Amino acid sequence: MTGNWQGSYPGGQFDTLSAGPQGSGYAAPSAPSPGGDILMPQYAIDAEAEASTSFMREVTKCIIPQLSAYVIKHRPSYPQLGRAVEMATRAADLYAKGNYASAFNQVYQAYRQIEGIRVQHPNIPDPSV
Repeated sequence: MTGNWQGSYPGGQFDTLSAGPQGSGYAAPSAPSPGGDILMPQYAIDAEAEASTSFMREVTKCIIPQLSAYVIKHRPSYPQLGRAVEMATRAADLYAKGNYASAFNQVYQAYRQIEGIRVQHPNIPDPSV
């Protein structure tokens, strides 16, 4: 079979020459079907997307407990950290839902919040120690 093969799948249109379902992050290599010479699409997860997701999952898995322990320990003495407690809780919720990039971003925003407070209140301990 030669030329541009197009087909469909339950999620929409598929075109082997345009790297899979539109916007899916999948590449579409072809392989002969078991019954003959018709090419059937095989979906392969985009390696870059998989690496990014894995990185966000692993980094956030390590940072959320540290951030949570920090704000729980220091919030009683420093009520200014109240917003950081909310942000740490939100990060944990996002992580539990599998939204690793948003959880990572929430942790980052919490650290920014803490550092902003520390500029005004230098006696608040460093969260990275």
